[in-house]
Amino acid sequence: SRQLRLPAAQNTIRRAAKGALLVASVGLVFVILETWGWGSRGVPVLACSSLFATRVMIQMSLFWTRSLPWKEVLLEAGGIIPLSLASFAVAATLRQGPLSWVDYLGWVLFLAGTGLNLIPEYQRYLWKLRPENEGKLYTLGAFAWARHINYTGEVGSFVGFALASGSLLSLWVPTAMGVGMVFFSVPELDFYLEKRHSDKWLRWSWCHCPMPYRPKRDAQGLSAACRGTPPPPGKTNEAARSQSWISTSRSSARIGGPGRGSRRPARGCRGRCAVSDAAAGSLATLNCAGLDSPGDAVG
Repeated sequence: SRQLRLPAAQNTIRRAAKGALLVASVGLVFVILETWGWGSRGVPVLACSSLFATRVMIQMSLFWTRSLPWKEVLLEAGGIIPLSLASFAVAATLRQGPLSWVDYLGWVLFLAGTGLNLIPEYQRYLWKLRPENEGKLYTLGAFAWARHINYTGEVGSFVGFALASGSLLSLWVPTAMGVGMVFFSVPELDFYLEKRHSDKWLRWSWCHCPMPYRPKRDAQGLSAACRGTPPPPGKTNEAARSQSWISTSRSSARIGGPGRGSRRPARGCRGRCAVSDAAAGSLATLNCAGLDSPGDAVG
């Protein structure tokens, strides 16, 4: 399933199938609410479901250039999404009381998360329409704060969705979603971006967390996560996992990559590893502050 580009006809079929499954999921929500009762939360839950499905179809049709694997279509749109939306609908029918501040907070979080998911991708889409940016890695806007800031918006929107459904038990959905992104979505997308952008992505991802954390800069403009020997050019995921890149003056131990799809020290993006004298000479090869500008981040 890890194909960078499928023939257009095959990818169109997969996107159409995913869109149809999304529409069916919204229909399932309507059926549950119509059968068990709308209550005071039925309309907001149906509205959130419809907005979610519409947003995904817009992104899939306009913004996504990667191929869709069948397991994403069938497992996500055919299993996880309808199960999640049905869970929200059932929770809304069981909670028949009046709306509270938790409901309003949920609406705000849902809309804010939706915006954080959609707006950065739209900005990237406009940036890539410019001929001079063809084939370049986008590292501006909200993506300067995290590798996959749109995933942060996705999880945040579903936290709001869960609150708007009227039951805290619905928080299992964004929890499971976050776990799935960590172990499936992020590694898959990292694989695609590394194959598409090669060393540019390898070096960028080494300096930026998947989550929205902005490392503090020192006087040289280097983040603490980048104070060490950067990944050697041409390293692949498989080679990188068995290679130690960073040496520190605080410990003689070698710190290797923490796992699949990651280029950060084992202590995490917030790690404060001092640079040994031997590693200090390599700082000129990687300046994380410079990666924030398109002229330095991409070639």
